[in-house]
Amino acid sequence: MSDEIRDLRPVAIAWAASRLIEFWDRGESGSETAAVRLAVNEVAAEFGSRIVSALHRLAGQLADALQKTAAALGGDDAASRDEFLALIRETPRIDLGGFELSVNRPLWSFLGKKIARLSVKRRLDVMTGDRLDIAFTSFGRLFLAWVRSVLSQMRILFDSRAEAWRAQLRRQIGAESVSGDRRERMIRDLAAIGAREQPV
Repeated sequence: MSDEIRDLRPVAIAWAASRLIEFWDRGESGSETAAVRLAVNEVAAEFGSRIVSALHRLAGQLADALQKTAAALGGDDAASRDEFLALIRETPRIDLGGFELSVNRPLWSFLGKKIARLSVKRRLDVMTGDRLDIAFTSFGRLFLAWVRSVLSQMRILFDSRAEAWRAQLRRQIGAESVSGDRRERMIRDLAAIGAREQPV
């Protein structure tokens, strides 16, 4: 994940160049620096939203596994999807610090947006230097630590509810009064609870 985030720098530069062209064409208020900062933040936020979406899907899968097992055993102490989703909060943001630029519209922009965009892109690449590399590297480390923390909390919540169901299933599987077919279903349920742990 850290490598993928560091690779966002050229994406952010290209998007910032496009945003600057729009900024000049529309005569928007504000500064060029603000337009570039907004573009970089949008790229970082879009990446973060994809990771958050994956965590939301995982939260649903874990909650479904617990709820299905609880229903099969006649219990009602399964964690809800909202309990897992509550763990996905305070998403990290990229920190650009005192990021300032001095860039003006290319004199040859009348030749077309494509040429102007390439020119601005090259200038931004040079002007930002190592600052964006440092910002995205720091963002990557911060985001990875946050994801690991969320996954750890999900595992703790899942295990706290699942262990009771595991123990109950083991007792019932070992009971002599349980039929062969029901024992097989219980074994599958027990395996399903364990399998849901793997993504976490």
